Amino acid sequence: MPYTDMADFLVNAPLYRVENFSDSTVRETGIHTFVIGVPELVDRRCETCGMTKWTLNRHHSTVEEGHFTNLPYLCRNCATATFIVWIFWRRLDATIAVVKAGQYPKLEITIPKDFDEALGDKRVLYMKGMTLRHNAYGIGALTYFRRVIEDTTDEMLDLLEKSMEETNAEPRAIERLKEAKIGTRFEDKVKIAGEVIPAHLRPGGINPFGDLYELLSIGLHDLSDDECCDIVDAMDQSLKFVYTRLKTHVQEEKAYEQAAKSLNEKVAGFKSRARK
Repeated sequence: MPYTDMADFLVNAPLYRVENFSDSTVRETGIHTFVIGVPELVDRRCETCGMTKWTLNRHHSTVEEGHFTNLPYLCRNCATATFIVWIFWRRLDATIAVVKAGQYPKLEITIPKDFDEALGDKRVLYMKGMTLRHNAYGIGALTYFRRVIEDTTDEMLDLLEKSMEETNAEPRAIERLKEAKIGTRFEDKVKIAGEVIPAHLRPGGINPFGDLYELLSIGLHDLSDDECCDIVDAMDQSLKFVYTRLKTHVQEEKAYEQAAKSLNEKVAGFKSRARK
């Protein structure tokens, strides 16, 4: 991982995560004494004022090798809220290994409103999975996330079908999607959805259903907790996009249709009055 990503690592990485950083700022300050520079600015939402910029609140922006060190960050806006992260690091051959040993306040689980509604009673599974992810139990977290996807696939496909029908997508693609919904293996359903999803639901040409299928295809065997945490993060991003984008699109189409009908009725009414 490039050294420039350390700020994101400090804020968002699971606890006890060990990450190797390249292009570090290691320098020797004495006999067998080495230090690295740490980010002086990080992005994190402030629970007090809602702003996101935090500044390192200590005399030195360097951390000595082999010591557990706390890094206190102060919100630049309200100047009252404090975010603290504990790290430990060692030199390797060409990189440095940094451990995120603690964090206060603890990592939170935030769920966008639309996504929360889409999860329904599966919210409990999602919360358990993210709690395990935050504590670096990636294998357990991935098991919960696969369950979330398995239990919500049919709803995702319903949303996709509505969106495709309202935008007059290729009839054969819609038919394939309906056939997929009848199937029993949720991996197959997601795979077909990835193959038929229309272009307007592929941001920058990226296929979120296709990516979700690829993530589901990765087995748990021989994967570390860290690797599983990375897969969970990718699944989380794909799920949130699919739900929020599809729901928003369907709602926008319905609102547009209603507005168009209302306008058409008013025009017809005016024309009728003008004839009289």
